[in-house]
Amino acid sequence: MEQTSKFIVISLRRSCDVHSHGFNSAWFNNITYVSPKVPTLYTALDAPRDVAMNPVIYGESTNPFVLEHNEVVEIILNNNDPGKHPFHLHGHNFQLVHRSEEEEGPYTAEQMADFPRVPMRRDTVLANPNGNIVMRFRADNPGAWLFHCHIEWHMDSGLVATIVEAPLALQDQRKAGIKALPAGHIDICQSTQTPYRGNAGGNTTDFLDVSNMNGPPAPPLPAGFTPKGIVALVFSTIAAALGIATIVWYGLGEIKTPGPNGVGVSRVLQ
Repeated sequence: MEQTSKFIVISLRRSCDVHSHGFNSAWFNNITYVSPKVPTLYTALDAPRDVAMNPVIYGESTNPFVLEHNEVVEIILNNNDPGKHPFHLHGHNFQLVHRSEEEEGPYTAEQMADFPRVPMRRDTVLANPNGNIVMRFRADNPGAWLFHCHIEWHMDSGLVATIVEAPLALQDQRKAGIKALPAGHIDICQSTQTPYRGNAGGNTTDFLDVSNMNGPPAPPLPAGFTPKGIVALVFSTIAAALGIATIVWYGLGEIKTPGPNGVGVSRVLQ
């Protein structure tokens, strides 16, 4: 493969803090992935040509990287996390140029002393704890492709980046633009009330205005109890105490059995 023309450096970190959406979060370059209102592929098809290469229109929270057609791309991923992460790239079988051992830290050129003559090809590779990987591919498959951790709950936490590959070439291939979509795609969008035109925020008049896009999750939940939590804890404790007292009261009471005339007679069960 020829000399690399574009470098993408991605730093990974995770947090155990629970955010307002009920999950902990993970980040690529301090961005946790949030789905756009309009699917990225549809934005790439619908965008005017003068802004289709601008990552702004795809929304910051999708973590977009926009590639020129046929350029050679190198992704350097630094895993700043004590866990292992299997990373998968859609749309390509990339060359794995380098993978560090555990605890080698961020990638430096000195780590790759021996360049492999024939790098192995993969679509998924495991990044070692606090290590790094280097992968290359040619941007010859126009489309919108995800790069993500293949552990499902890590994806849910936000370990996803969007590779917007050659959007102008994509528009050249689909000259009808958004109208080139199969009718089934549009039917599904309409039935689920998902916008299919415009930028990441659904703006069809000014593609550079993404003020309406889906934003990142709110900050972590506050440590300790909030006033509402304290009130809920107090009343829950009172309810539990009353419940236990009622059970004990019934348990200590005498058990009555029907007498000869149907009247209850107290006695102790043998």
